[in-house]
Amino acid sequence: MKNIIKVLLIILCVLVICATVLGFTNVSEDPIKEKGNMTIAVTGDVLIGSQVTPVLAGVNSPFEGVKNVLGSVDVLLINFENAATTSESAVKGDYPLKVDPSYVPKVKINDNTIAALANNHVFDYGKTGMKDTLATLKANNITSLGAGMNYDEAHKPVTIEKNGHKITILNYMDSANFAEYS
Repeated sequence: MKNIIKVLLIILCVLVICATVLGFTNVSEDPIKEKGNMTIAVTGDVLIGSQVTPVLAGVNSPFEGVKNVLGSVDVLLINFENAATTSESAVKGDYPLKVDPSYVPKVKINDNTIAALANNHVFDYGKTGMKDTLATLKANNITSLGAGMNYDEAHKPVTIEKNGHKITILNYMDSANFAEYS
C-alpha cells in the first residue's frame, strides 16, 4: 500500500512539473477567486388555488411559516402545481387545479424564484390556461421552465450565476403517463 501511495505521489509531481513547463499553468496570473455561498431551496408541489385561496387572502406569501428559511435563499425552485388562469373551460375531468392570477405574486421570494411547470396540472385548463400561466408568471418576473409555446421554449433550461457559481435547471415530466399534456 505504501508503494502505491509513493508511486501516485511521484506521478502527481511529474504531472504538475510537466504542466508548469509546458505552460498549462501560469502562477503569475490572478489566483482562482474564492466562490461565495449560494443557497437553493426546492419545494414540492405548490398549490395556491382551490381551497388554499381564502387563506392566501390574509397573508403576504404562502411561505410565511417558513420565511426564516426561504427568506434568504438565492434561488427558490417551486413545482407550480396549478394553472394561473380565469378560464372556466377545464379540460381535465377529475380535479382540475387553477389559481386566480392575482395570487401569483405571493409565491415570489426574490428575483430568482423559478416556477417548474412540467407537471400534470399546467394544462388542466388547456392551452389557454397554460398561456395564461406563462404570461402571469412573466408579468410578475417569475421565471418559468418546463412549458412553453413551442418545443424549444418548453425544453429551455434556466441558468443562474451567483457568487461565482453557475447552475442550470431542467424540468421535464413523464408524458407517457400524461399523454394529453405532451
